[in-house]
Amino acid sequence: MRVKLYLLLFLIFFWSTGFSQSKMETFTIAMPEMKVPNSLYNSIHLLDIRKDTTDFGIVQKGGFNRIEKVITETPLFIQFTKLLTGMVDSSAKNGELLLLLRQLSFAEVTGSMSERGYFQFRATLFSHSNGKYGIVATIDTVVVVKSMDVTKKMLRLGNSTITDFLATNLTKETPSDNLLVVEQLLKIDSIEKSVLPLYATTTYTDGIYYNFNSFVMQQPDETGLSVSYYKNGKVKTIIYTDKKNRQQEMDYRYIYAFTDKGKIYISGEFACYPLEKREDDFYFIGEARNSKSKDVATATIFYGVIGGLIASSASSLFEMKIDHLSGGFIRIKEVKK
Repeated sequence: MRVKLYLLLFLIFFWSTGFSQSKMETFTIAMPEMKVPNSLYNSIHLLDIRKDTTDFGIVQKGGFNRIEKVITETPLFIQFTKLLTGMVDSSAKNGELLLLLRQLSFAEVTGSMSERGYFQFRATLFSHSNGKYGIVATIDTVVVVKSMDVTKKMLRLGNSTITDFLATNLTKETPSDNLLVVEQLLKIDSIEKSVLPLYATTTYTDGIYYNFNSFVMQQPDETGLSVSYYKNGKVKTIIYTDKKNRQQEMDYRYIYAFTDKGKIYISGEFACYPLEKREDDFYFIGEARNSKSKDVATATIFYGVIGGLIASSASSLFEMKIDHLSGGFIRIKEVKK
């Protein structure tokens, strides 16, 4: 009896100490193995304009796939400074860089037989001189990793994505036109939207858009549109006239959006939903699958890239915003049915 009591106390102690430990995974940018000769730059500054500068996503650890937040123990601006210093040699010029960080996040998903890891990195590299900033390079990528145990590999590939981006652009000069000031960098989204036809107009071209690129450029892939609606306003059928002047019905699942009589509808996971412009962004309320947990919901930073993969069968209504660069759906908040 006493042995069983000791065993029980041991198990309680084991589980309590295990769960009391900090559930975090540290991400550190590793120093490069090779130097970049003849770099035009020998210093770098970081401007982090992410909505939450402390959020680096989540990973899943252990046999029970417990959720752990990704953190950085050393501030990012220090890591980037050390990274550039470790990359250049004595041949480097005295140029100055600024990295405008817009997304940097990890997410991990467990499937039936394997795990998938995702690393999203969106950033723009500027050269800085006399208070002016010129674009050197831009990256907007999602790195996908598939493995039985994906965490280390995902973090490693995230690291190499960052270092490769910086290394390949250290010898690249900046065009002398289209220079920005720091106030414009803070409003970079608005500047980008101002040159996109979809965001620069209030009159939208009728037709079917197969992808976000044709939609944002307002160049429909199909025209001659005829749309019917149910009494509640939901889309019933989408008919278009093909190149042989024949009437064809279009399945909403195969398009990105359509515009009918100047009103835009976006193709969601379960139906088409009317799109509304507020200020300089487009929003809609649509049904989407629920995340498995609140922690995993941090992965919505990937704008629908992995939304279906981390979802359960249940669904809810969400207010969503269109990402103006990728066309993905950013979940803003849940809306009660």
